[in-house]
Amino acid sequence: MRFLIIVVFLSSVFLSGCKDKFEINDDWQDITIVYGLLNSNETTHYIRVEKAFLGDQSAYDMAQYSDSILYQQGINIYLQEWKNGSLRKTFNNFEKVYIPKDSGLFAYDNHYVFRFTGTLDQTAEYRLFIEKYGKPTVSSTTNLLGSFIIDRPSININDRVAFNTSYKMEWESCQGGRVYNVELDFHYWEVTATDTVLKTVRWRDISSVIAPSLTSGQSMSLEIAGSSFLGYLRSVVPDDPQVILRVAKYKCIDFHFYVGDDNMYTYMQLSQPSTGIVQDKPSFTNIENGVGLFASRYNKSVYDKELTPKALDSLGDGKITGHLKFANESESAAFWSQIGDH
Repeated sequence: MRFLIIVVFLSSVFLSGCKDKFEINDDWQDITIVYGLLNSNETTHYIRVEKAFLGDQSAYDMAQYSDSILYQQGINIYLQEWKNGSLRKTFNNFEKVYIPKDSGLFAYDNHYVFRFTGTLDQTAEYRLFIEKYGKPTVSSTTNLLGSFIIDRPSININDRVAFNTSYKMEWESCQGGRVYNVELDFHYWEVTATDTVLKTVRWRDISSVIAPSLTSGQSMSLEIAGSSFLGYLRSVVPDDPQVILRVAKYKCIDFHFYVGDDNMYTYMQLSQPSTGIVQDKPSFTNIENGVGLFASRYNKSVYDKELTPKALDSLGDGKITGHLKFANESESAAFWSQIGDH
């Protein structure tokens, strides 16, 4: 039985009774959903292809079946590389890659994405095509983002990270880049009665920086307060009584910069939850004969940065993380010398 909305309106003034039926299920349509982000800094690329569903059962029930959201057969995917108005290359070596998916509302068995390998040209345009037999071809186009200059953190050994106060990262925008994110890896040794293990935590949700235009060479920056960094460590490092000592690795900080193009930024903005009175938001897609996002991103990293001596003291003796048994500067130097961490 199809789901119906039945509205019953009773009024002793206007009507004695009224009953209308509204059919909310439309005819079934094959709606393809596509998500793909190309990165010229990588040689392995992934495209996620799914489908919307509509049927006579509860959506919660139908979502539990893989064939409601995943194509089982009958699609062909390929990518074309165009440059100066000419077709230069075609990638048609897409393969299904089955990946684990957490259980939940949607089916998690036989979950897959499509993967292809190849070197991409930063100066080329890429056109994605998904052929469905007997249906209109799904397609989209994106240009690629290229490298950009990171001024700070620099490769200078004296450029240490002062997370006892604050640290300002500086870089220049790339052509076509709109939204920039920075993530940090913090590496530390954890000592127990039986073992010494090197551990890593990644700080992801720092902030985003938006470029005022899509031109290259614009000065960009992001400043991180030391208290924010220490507060993050306090939230993710457990206060474990079995831990005897924790010591920041000698070169303990890695910086990872990510940039997304204008389509990716627009999609991110429209996908965020509404916080105001008006909850309806416009949807965004750049997929022809489908919905979703096909865009570009780029990543660049700076590795092996050291904390300043005062930052190590704040980590070990400060009120934010002092209870987590991190070593201060002098204790850290002694530990590094003991295990040869230089």
